[in-house]
Amino acid sequence: MSIAQVTLALAFVIGLIVFSAWLVRRLSLLPMSNAQTLRVVSGVMVGSKERVVVVEVEGRWLVLGVTSSAVNLLHTLDAPEQTEPAPHASPFAARLATILQRKTP
Repeated sequence: MSIAQVTLALAFVIGLIVFSAWLVRRLSLLPMSNAQTLRVVSGVMVGSKERVVVVEVEGRWLVLGVTSSAVNLLHTLDAPEQTEPAPHASPFAARLATILQRKTP
């Protein structure tokens, strides 16, 4: 009888963990607002723990040097105007771009 209780309790705890993960994932997909003030445009690794990241903030691009111990402003640029995306070479690429645009407002 005690093995059945332990098994049932373990199944309940695992189910609770799975439900919590689903709930957190589901809630994080909701957009906070239509006006995003911060957006990561691009990033590249330049060392084992160093990155150069381009972040857009209110129409300006900030080029940041990011290390494990600091974040440094390297340069500031005006954000370029939005241009039409290039036509997709395959139906898969077009479908993927449509899905990604739906998730990022």
